[in-house]
Amino acid sequence: MVTTDEILKKYQAKIQSEIETDNQGQNTAYSGDYERFKQDMLPDLSRYKRWADSLGRVIKIKVSDKENQKI
Repeated sequence: MVTTDEILKKYQAKIQSEIETDNQGQNTAYSGDYERFKQDMLPDLSRYKRWADSLGRVIKIKVSDKENQKI
């Protein structure tokens, strides 16, 4: 009879091997079109970040002590 631990070890090894093969594909280079798109969008993202940061200084949200401990 197969035990729970044996089943867990079997599937843990299977999942681990899938994760390792997925991580290896992350070193691929992006296409030229994507790189160009990213450069074109970068100034807009910077403006958005500046806007969000300035708004964050104006609007202050006070968190209760109970919630602060959770965070």
